[in-house]
Amino acid sequence: MPLKAPWACKCGKRIAAGQPCPVCTAPRKRVHDAKRLGARARGYDTKWDRERAAYLAAHPWCVRCAAHGLKAKATVVNHKIAHRGDLRLFWNRRNWEPVCAACHNGSIQSAEKRGDPQARRFGYSIPFGVQPSISPVTLVCGPPASGKTSYVKARALPGDTIIDLNQCLVEAGGKPWDNDRTILGRAFSIRDGLIHSLATTRTRMAWLIASAPSHDERRQWQAALGNVQVVVMNTPASVCIERIRTDPARAHAAPRLIERVNEWMGRGRSIAGDPAGDRRGERNSQQIGIEGFFV
Repeated sequence: MPLKAPWACKCGKRIAAGQPCPVCTAPRKRVHDAKRLGARARGYDTKWDRERAAYLAAHPWCVRCAAHGLKAKATVVNHKIAHRGDLRLFWNRRNWEPVCAACHNGSIQSAEKRGDPQARRFGYSIPFGVQPSISPVTLVCGPPASGKTSYVKARALPGDTIIDLNQCLVEAGGKPWDNDRTILGRAFSIRDGLIHSLATTRTRMAWLIASAPSHDERRQWQAALGNVQVVVMNTPASVCIERIRTDPARAHAAPRLIERVNEWMGRGRSIAGDPAGDRRGERNSQQIGIEGFFV
């Protein structure tokens, strides 16, 4: 599946899609770093060290990686809404989320450095400050090996935008289902750049592939991007696991992917089986059965 072509910076350097120009951003970074207060001056004192350690002990896994069926040790407590010195936001535990260093040092910090005071965080793996898409979006969700990519390939037309973390992993120099921290950080930056571009680049349809096991996460994607239809792959866990075990391309990640399938099934109940209250706010949702038909 093709991604967007590299872009040409005004300095003449060609840059991978979704990445900033290192030549042009270096002077701005030096100015930003010179003005930035030290960590202790921004509230990250010994009390924070204790609270951070306790929070990570209770929430040991990166929520952004988990949203894509990956498992990474969380080492950073990130503020969902940038506190900018507001101590109420700083200490509000509802504003905290556990993330790994790759996610924090990649898409989160690069978004914060853009400095948009109106930017909003939606949580999960939704990029910071994302704006509504000007094109219709189909969010295809499900556990690993549930058929998300095949579903999109069978329906996407030439010119459609397809955003798939596995393809971003390849663009970042890795391979599908790669769990290398450096590669994963680059891939999320590429993916986030593509998602941000939906606010300015019009296409017939944008296809976004994500794990998104919970109704709340899918609602947040709809709130973030606006015109979003949700498709949930209703593939039984036994089928997903059998596909993983018999697919040579997944062999390097099979145990991890099987674990993600079981976790997805534990967190994501089917639309048909959920109480009505669990689905409030989730619009335009459809389930797709194992043969590719609506259920």
